[in-house]
Amino acid sequence: MYSSKLLNLLKTLSAEEMRWMAKFVRSPYHNSNKEVIALFDHLRKFHPKCDSASLSRDRIFQKIWPQTPYQDRQLRLLMFRLSNLIEAFLVAQQVKQDQIRYDQLLVSALAERDLYDLFVQKNQALTETLEQQPLRDERYYELLWQLKLQWTSHPETVRLQIPTKHLHETGELLDSFYAIAKLRYSSDLLNRQNILPENYSIFLLEELRKLAPENAAFQDNKVVLLYCDLLHLIEQPLNEAYYRRFEANFTLHQDLLKRIDRGAMLRCLINAATQLYIAGKTSYLNNQYQWFLSGLEADLFTENGRLPESTFLNIVVTATILRKVDWTRDFIDQYSALMSANMLNFAKAYWHFSRREFQESNTFLARVKEQDFSHQLRKKLLSVRNHFEIFCNDYSYYSLFLDESRAFEKFVRRNEQLTERRAKAYLNFLTCVRKIGKLRSENKRVEEKQKARLIEEIAGLQPLEARPWLLEKINEV
Repeated sequence: MYSSKLLNLLKTLSAEEMRWMAKFVRSPYHNSNKEVIALFDHLRKFHPKCDSASLSRDRIFQKIWPQTPYQDRQLRLLMFRLSNLIEAFLVAQQVKQDQIRYDQLLVSALAERDLYDLFVQKNQALTETLEQQPLRDERYYELLWQLKLQWTSHPETVRLQIPTKHLHETGELLDSFYAIAKLRYSSDLLNRQNILPENYSIFLLEELRKLAPENAAFQDNKVVLLYCDLLHLIEQPLNEAYYRRFEANFTLHQDLLKRIDRGAMLRCLINAATQLYIAGKTSYLNNQYQWFLSGLEADLFTENGRLPESTFLNIVVTATILRKVDWTRDFIDQYSALMSANMLNFAKAYWHFSRREFQESNTFLARVKEQDFSHQLRKKLLSVRNHFEIFCNDYSYYSLFLDESRAFEKFVRRNEQLTERRAKAYLNFLTCVRKIGKLRSENKRVEEKQKARLIEEIAGLQPLEARPWLLEKINEV
C-alpha cells in the first residue's frame, strides 16, 4: 500500500476505537467528504493487520472510483485526508481520557472570551481538583502555576488587588516545576552516562542541587528531595548509605509519582543493587530480585501493555543466579507468548545454565541473534562460563574454553561502547577464570594457601563480573 503512515495509524487503533472512528469519520463536524468515509470503510475490513493484497494502490483506487482511470495524486490526497482525520481522533481520545487536560483547555478557552466570571469559577475549581491529587510530579506544579498565572495576567483581573501570598505561591510553583523537570531529565542523562562512555555538562544542575534542600519552597516537597537522593545514588551507585536512603524514601513516597517516574526510579534502584552485587555485596542480589517482583506486581515495567524484552531477560538472569529454578521456568512460560523467539532462547539458555545443563544452555545460546550490544556481552559471557563448566567435566575441552575466553577479551578491548569500568569488570573476570582454569587443567592438588590467596584476590578485585560464581569455582578446585 502506498501510505505506510496511514496503515500504521490504523494498526494502533483497538477494535473499540475503530468503532468510535467509524462514528468520528461520519460526523459532519469533522468530515464531509464521502470518499474519505469510503476509504475508511474499505480499510476497516482488513483491520488490525492491514496487510492484504487488496490494499494495493490500484485496488483501493478502483474501490473508491470504479469508473475512473488510476490517478496516484488523487489517491494520495485522499489518504492524506484520512490520516489527518485519524490524528484528530487520537487527539480527541487523549482529551477524552484525561479530564484534567480537558478542564485545562476549557479554562484557556474561557480566558480568551468575554466570560471572566465563568473563567474564574472554572479556574478555581480546577485548582482545587489538582490540589486534591496525590501525585506531585512536574505536571502537577506546571498546571497549578499556569492556572494562577492565567488569573494573575487576565486583563480583567485588578493587578493591585492580587494578594502578595498569591504571587509568592505562583513563583514557588514555577520553581517546583522547574526543579522536578530538571532533576528528572538530569537523572536520565546521568544514568545513561553510567552505561555509555558519554559525558554531559548539565546547566544549573549543581546550583539547583545545592539550593533545593535549603529552599523553603522545597522543604516539604518530597519529590524534589527524592530526585536529589536519586542523583546521589546514580553518581555513586556503590555507596550503600545513598542506596539505603533512596530505597527508604522511594518506599515511603513513590505514591507521589506518576507511573512512568516510579518505573524509572525503580530501574535506577535495581541498577544500583546490581552494581553493589557486582562489587561483592552479594546480599543486594536479593534486593534486586524483590524490587523486580514489586515492579511486576505494580505493573511498573510494561510499555504499551508489553514487558520490554530487556527487562524480561534481566529478571530471568537475576532469578537464575539466585537459583530460583521453578519460579524462573514459570516466569518464562507466563511471558513466552509475548517474547520473541530470540529472547526465549536467551532466557532458556540461562535457565539451563542454572540447572547445570551446560550443553543444553549452549544449544539455546547458539540460536540467539546478537541484536544489540548488551546482548553480545551477555551471550559471550555466558558462553565462556558454559565452556568452562564443560571443560571441568571433560579436560579435552580446555583449549576450546581458552579460545572462547580470548575471543571475548578481543571483543571487550576493541569495543568503544563500553565504559572503562564495565570493560575492566569483564577483563578482570577473564583473567580470574583463566587462572582457575589453569589450576583445573593441571589436575593436581592445589595447596590451601594458594587457594586462599586466589580467593582473597577475587574477593577484593574491583570491578569484577560474576564474582560469586568465580568464588564458587575456585572452591571446587
